[in-house]
Amino acid sequence: TDGNNGTLWKAGSNILPQDLMIDLGSAKQVKRVFTQFEFPTFYYQYILRYSLDGKNWKLFSDRSGNLTPGSPMIDDNDVKARYLKLTVTHTEKQGLFAAVWNMKVYDHTFEIPAYISNKGSLAKPSENARREKILELGLDAASPGRPLTSLPNKGTLGGLWKREGKVGVKVENGIKCLDFQNGALVSDRAVPTTLAWNGSYSIATWVKNPEIGKDGECLMSWCDRRAIGLANSYQALYYNSSGYGAAGHLDGHFDMRYKRLPEADQWHLLVLTFDGVVEKIYVNGVLDNAQNMTLSSMVKNAKFRIGASDDGENYTGLMASLKMYDYALTDADIQKEMKRPPGRK
Repeated sequence: TDGNNGTLWKAGSNILPQDLMIDLGSAKQVKRVFTQFEFPTFYYQYILRYSLDGKNWKLFSDRSGNLTPGSPMIDDNDVKARYLKLTVTHTEKQGLFAAVWNMKVYDHTFEIPAYISNKGSLAKPSENARREKILELGLDAASPGRPLTSLPNKGTLGGLWKREGKVGVKVENGIKCLDFQNGALVSDRAVPTTLAWNGSYSIATWVKNPEIGKDGECLMSWCDRRAIGLANSYQALYYNSSGYGAAGHLDGHFDMRYKRLPEADQWHLLVLTFDGVVEKIYVNGVLDNAQNMTLSSMVKNAKFRIGASDDGENYTGLMASLKMYDYALTDADIQKEMKRPPGRK
């Protein structure tokens, strides 16, 4: 590669494994490979393979069990090869991409500074997202006029949504929905590690807010804002008119507002997505705002909350449905959601 740390060779998705193949132009003796990953303070697990024809591959170095960060990572062997293939299998932090600043290939070995072995990390490698709908409100068993204590989660995480505070069931414009009045629904299932750090996600919800507040109005949260108290360690979907009206991250610089605030007292489909690089908010199937982000979501000991954050900020309006995915929905996916408006009574 070009030896320029302003050039990053990065996969188009944070779904692992990912490959990077290098063509040396002709068969050469390969004895050493330097690899400089995007984040040198976190470890990467990877496999280096080599080939003469780009079809039949043999092992150069297996670091699939690596727990040690470093830059560069140094792998030695003695082979004849035209092609090298780097396969990143796991990363230490959730949602990081397979990405390298440089790979340098040598036909000889040479002295390097006195060998110092970094201490291996105690952290287990991140868990690959299953690309599932992990949360979905189930309103089938809810009846207007009857006390609401809990609702099933129809997503893959299962469990129950348990009511805290005042949340009722009503029919609005023929649509069965939840009526949030200083209350929330809290999941009895732990937030999975696939949503930790820079993990991708999407939330899609049909809501009707009779009166839009200047702050608060949290629709969904799943992080612990006090774990480290830093920007981007907290993520939540909102529906207010402030600078964090769409997404809150504990810092005005990183918070995201609605460019065009969805009108009050009308049904809207709000979709918040994050693919590991770009956070986007869609209103009724149309992209409203987007920004580049790197997250450090703190989910240990956090809870899924619908209609509130971990600091209150209660939503005061109606909600007909909510779904959460452990991956970023595409534009086409969101258009499909638009074709599935909230069910009518």
